[in-house]
Amino acid sequence: MIGRFRRGAIGLAARQCLRMAAAPCALAAAASVLWWWSAPPALGTESAPAALSPLLALPLLVATAFVVATVLWFWPTFARRRPGQSLVERLQRGPLGGCGRALLGALLAQAVLTLPLLLALPALFGAPPFARAVVPLVADGAFELHEGQPRVGFALPDLPLQELAVAPVALLPRGAFAPTQFDVFVDGRHVAATTEGVADTRHALRLPLPECRGARLELVWRTGTIPLLFPNDTAKVATPAVHARAWNGALAALLLLAPTFVALALATLAGRGAALPTTLGVAGCAWFVQTVGGLGPFAPTVLAVLRGHWLGSGSLFPSIAASLAVGSLAMIAAMLLRARLRP
Repeated sequence: MIGRFRRGAIGLAARQCLRMAAAPCALAAAASVLWWWSAPPALGTESAPAALSPLLALPLLVATAFVVATVLWFWPTFARRRPGQSLVERLQRGPLGGCGRALLGALLAQAVLTLPLLLALPALFGAPPFARAVVPLVADGAFELHEGQPRVGFALPDLPLQELAVAPVALLPRGAFAPTQFDVFVDGRHVAATTEGVADTRHALRLPLPECRGARLELVWRTGTIPLLFPNDTAKVATPAVHARAWNGALAALLLLAPTFVALALATLAGRGAALPTTLGVAGCAWFVQTVGGLGPFAPTVLAVLRGHWLGSGSLFPSIAASLAVGSLAMIAAMLLRARLRP
């Protein structure tokens, strides 16, 4: 059975991707470590491992890019007029000509490449040893905080709370310049207060909370002339429950399969009527948008791993669901189109 797997489309594609991507991935990881060792960021007394997110992202981007390009070049039925295409289509039953199995092999190779990186590099870069669930809050009314609108309210999850993190948008002051300070209430009980004013946009504050539960959290203006805005993802609460960093890294390796799946699914759809350069272009654009472009789960996943945010809390579900939906629809369309046009 193992021999059949190794000789099948999944095994062949996985081995070829590992053969082509392992060395560039290792070189990129070594470059990241050397860069971190030779020129560490100046963070003062603060601990901000997320500042090293480009160094963690570099080898991950290299691994995913090489996997996508390699499997498209290696498997003949991803594009038209490839050498060996007719032979593979006779041997591989089904409307996709083995593209689905080759895609699975590419995903398997990527998981093998990225998992060690996500287990080792975050620890080296100073990520917390444990991950905590962090839940973003959405204002259930006005999200402006100033003297004329002194309260901003959020519905809370049914979880114990340990910390509030805010990074509001700051507007121009109303009158003489004075940083804004506010108090924090949970179900009407005062639980925290800012000790420094907020004057800059996205100025991050972490406010420890006495372990408690509640249905509603309110920020109440205390002093200051700078209006603060709290749109989505500018206020988050963390729970005291912790999870091992290794499990967070394993979840990250799974989440990072989504951009590769979308890129290869769209390439499968385009490849029935296009040659290899066009197919590579479609996959490259989809990969870029999902990773560097920030529309997929890649960037939030890298930041969450370094910040110690538990990926199993479901905060990335919308972006993952959107990516899986696009990829699945592309695969279904490719199956229907290939079944209709297959010679």
